[in-house]
Amino acid sequence: MKLGKQPLNGDKSMVNGAVTFGWFVLHRYLPLKEADWRDETAKVKKHLIQADLVDEFGDVRLENFDKFTLQTHLNKLAKTRSRDRVLQIRAYIKAIFAEAVDQDFLPKDPARTLKTPANLRETDKTVLSWEQLAAALARLGLRDRILLKLDMTNALRPSELFAFRWKCHRVEAVSLTIVETVYKGKIRSYGKTKGSLTEVPIAKDLSDDLVAWREVSQEQYDKKKKKHGPPPSDEEAFLFPNRDGSFMDPSNYRKRVLHKLATELGLPKLTFQVIRRTIATLAQKKGTVKDVQGMMRHSHVATTTDVYAGDAGGRSRHCGLHSPGAAGHDEEAGGEGQDATASHSRICGGGALMDRNFERKSAEAWRFREEMETTDMAWLHGNLKFAAICCQTFGRGSAKLLK
Repeated sequence: MKLGKQPLNGDKSMVNGAVTFGWFVLHRYLPLKEADWRDETAKVKKHLIQADLVDEFGDVRLENFDKFTLQTHLNKLAKTRSRDRVLQIRAYIKAIFAEAVDQDFLPKDPARTLKTPANLRETDKTVLSWEQLAAALARLGLRDRILLKLDMTNALRPSELFAFRWKCHRVEAVSLTIVETVYKGKIRSYGKTKGSLTEVPIAKDLSDDLVAWREVSQEQYDKKKKKHGPPPSDEEAFLFPNRDGSFMDPSNYRKRVLHKLATELGLPKLTFQVIRRTIATLAQKKGTVKDVQGMMRHSHVATTTDVYAGDAGGRSRHCGLHSPGAAGHDEEAGGEGQDATASHSRICGGGALMDRNFERKSAEAWRFREEMETTDMAWLHGNLKFAAICCQTFGRGSAKLLK
């Protein structure tokens, strides 16, 4: 029996009138899906499908698949692949065979009841301590110290961090504006989420550090006999350029700087992902869940709480900054989070109330910093609290901050 709509060009992927898995994926599945994927996303998805499915089953006829074959393959992948990858492959298998049925290549879907393997490898959830973050900063030179301070206190993604140009640094507003991102050697005019391209408030002394770094890097540039890329005095120059004057590659930086630092300090792991997860976890004690979501610039609060934020010393994820009227509020009753959210809505309404609240709360943050700013650890504490206060006062992505 011939199944489905057969190609008329004598394709060798046709075996006795039936279509192979590899042919169907390449000619019927991917062409339908690629229109919905960004170029970089498409490359990743295609690689996973090729490596974990097509390489294994490319020459197998669609009609020869059954639930047992697919389930045992998925169980096998679960022993060597990460949890997220196994879940992705399961989703691809189900989508591919559902499409085969929908296009009349198969009368029945063999993947319809495919189960997720029970013993998946645990997803890495490494979280560092304040002391470990401070120790990392203490070992770095000026450029890397400023770069990681930006990352540690603003939870920037590496694709955002390495795309900053000097035009993004607004000295008067004490902020950095994310206008583009880098990925796999290319500049992109968009970010990971809709809220990724926004203005990010930074601490005043960190802004001053950037000004100092610009002067130092300009001096270094002037001394070079062979110059590459625009000088730091040029607004289009990158904050942290590579030797050619272009943007640094995040993967290379991770290997050359972060991995080396982790080894020297005996840290369990040090990557940009670990830093973001650490900040999301430690920031729970500096503000509400909505504050942390704003600082992380996640589209959904569940991403913040379920994927990034770990256990912050056993305290509730809603613990942190209180409005003046919330002192003594019963956290266990669950009302503190509601009160903070209501206060957040009132403050973000604008006008004099927003200005008064920001003036009071920013003063509170800076007092906290000035009282303890004798070590890198205290600096991190103060600036993370400052970032949380900013998010609580102005909401996500506000450009009115610190003007």
